Amino acid sequence: MIFIGRYLHDIEIAVEAIRGNALKSMLTALGIIFGVAAVISMLAIGNGAQREILEQMKMVGANNIIINAVQEQTGGTEVRSGEERSDKVGGTKGGAGLTVRDVEAIRGVLPSVSHMSPQVVYRGQLQRDGVQMEGAAFGVTSDYFHIYNLPLAKGALFSSVHETYGTAVCVIGANVRARLFGTVEPIGQQLKFG
Repeated sequence: MIFIGRYLHDIEIAVEAIRGNALKSMLTALGIIFGVAAVISMLAIGNGAQREILEQMKMVGANNIIINAVQEQTGGTEVRSGEERSDKVGGTKGGAGLTVRDVEAIRGVLPSVSHMSPQVVYRGQLQRDGVQMEGAAFGVTSDYFHIYNLPLAKGALFSSVHETYGTAVCVIGANVRARLFGTVEPIGQQLKFG
């Protein structure tokens, strides 16, 4: 009983101190509330970012290797992608980066590679019936869809025949379909890029 009485006395003193310094008490409480909220928010953002990164890694796959071209430097000047350079081996000119010959060489050196897709990206305007939007065109092979586990909602993926003959076909995303085609079925329709 004496033990409880002592705590009740301490609680009474604390309540009197809070009433006597109401503004200080309120500001202290607000500081604690905002501090705890900030810590919880940062933890939630960190967990969300970690989950997003893991989802992207799962989509790309643990067994995938992405090879990007390294920009070469000649005489202190950097050759940027798209600029002309002299190929020391063949004496031909071309843009900086990997070539189809490089892809075939990788295929020859690593025969256990099951899928390989070179990729080139062009940014520009997509247009259909006067409606325009900014977009990107990815020049890839049919293996690209297998590598990145991309599902197809409708239609068919392009094949090696399309690749061999350079047939003008494309696979569009849901955003492009909604903005440029609306309710019209896009399969078999034309779309301008550039």
